[in-house]
Amino acid sequence: MQANNEPSFTLPAQLTAETADVVTEALRGLSIASHHPFLFNASQVENLTSSGAQVLVSLHKSVTAVEGEFRITGYQPLFSQALADMGLSWLVNSSNA
Repeated sequence: MQANNEPSFTLPAQLTAETADVVTEALRGLSIASHHPFLFNASQVENLTSSGAQVLVSLHKSVTAVEGEFRITGYQPLFSQALADMGLSWLVNSSNA
């Protein structure tokens, strides 16, 4: 269970080129620098494309650049398989799902 002081963001069902800008814009206003860890809830993700994965890589860089802890939670096996197929399994392997 997530502690109240752990901020989170629920990723959209479609994490694609069409939603990448929306996700990026929604997160722009969050103060990631002050949050350790930051949780990204992937329980609703049904479609993950390379553009969506690129957003996750960018978020990982932003969080870890300030020594924050990046975690993807609630993901389904197909989500982690899609990342593995793109060579990005480390995004979930370093997370506590």
